[in-house]
Amino acid sequence: MSGVVIRVAPKNSYILTPFAAGATNTMQIILARRVAAARYQNGVFVLRLHTASSFVAGHTASIGYFADGYTDDDPGITNWSQPANQIITPANLAMVGGTDGAAMVHFSAMTSPFPPLLGITLLLSSTVVTALKVELSCDLNLKGE
Repeated sequence: MSGVVIRVAPKNSYILTPFAAGATNTMQIILARRVAAARYQNGVFVLRLHTASSFVAGHTASIGYFADGYTDDDPGITNWSQPANQIITPANLAMVGGTDGAAMVHFSAMTSPFPPLLGITLLLSSTVVTALKVELSCDLNLKGE
């Protein structure tokens, strides 16, 4: 069984600065597009949450994947909403940060069938005025060609 490891996002910081208290402020970030995944049978998503991340009550983050409808005939970004296929949900993403130490690593299995092209997004949400900072890196390990 062969496989491939794809670097989805190198270590980077993403910051959501809310506009108003009490309102839900969200930001969707595309981490990867046009990942050729259809020929694989399963995958493991690896997320490293680095220590510079900053979370308080009212902050959530999730990572999901969607079918990317890219075509050479129309190379623009396709219109999509936050995918239902969540890889890392707020419930299983232990969001603690701001301390010195190793990155927190989260693994999540992905099952086929995959669409011909995958896109991966990060969704940040906040209901408080405190800025949400996520410093992360992630990989996708696809297997079973």
